[in-house]
Amino acid sequence: WAGKQSDVVYSILTGNPVMSDGVQLFHADHGNLMSATAITTAAVGVAKAAMRKQTGIDGAKLNLTPKFLICGPDKEQEALALCQGVIVPGTVANVNNFTGSLTPIVDSRISGNKWFLAADPNRIDTIEYGFLIGQPELAIEMFENYKNDRIDYRLKGMFGAKALSHRGLIYNPGA
Repeated sequence: WAGKQSDVVYSILTGNPVMSDGVQLFHADHGNLMSATAITTAAVGVAKAAMRKQTGIDGAKLNLTPKFLICGPDKEQEALALCQGVIVPGTVANVNNFTGSLTPIVDSRISGNKWFLAADPNRIDTIEYGFLIGQPELAIEMFENYKNDRIDYRLKGMFGAKALSHRGLIYNPGA
């Protein structure tokens, strides 16, 4: 059940759906579609700046910062090196300013070289998921099957997800 929920959320992230404004979730008009690059301090710096420049519906600056670096297995080592790697720089150009500031999320549902940055969900809604009001997340029903001398179970869940805002997400097709 948890895997199915993750499938739905990741399909929104990787499927680039059309938002209520008629523009895809990741698009140049939304300021959250980057040029294809590897995961480097320079590329993440550009993406971070783009996220900081996002404005609300009223035009107010949101000043968002990324909290998560999301990628697939093909980019896992780059993500870990950027997020957790310790580099002893010989020059200022070799300093990794992102060590400890981003949390890597690696998931096999993301294929190829693409990667994403996501803001803290406590700061802005991006992809929202939920359950039917008044219903448990997962209902379990038990049936006694006397014909076959066994107990049968049925699991039922109601779940939905939708992209609410483009402002807390950045997409890079990767290289």
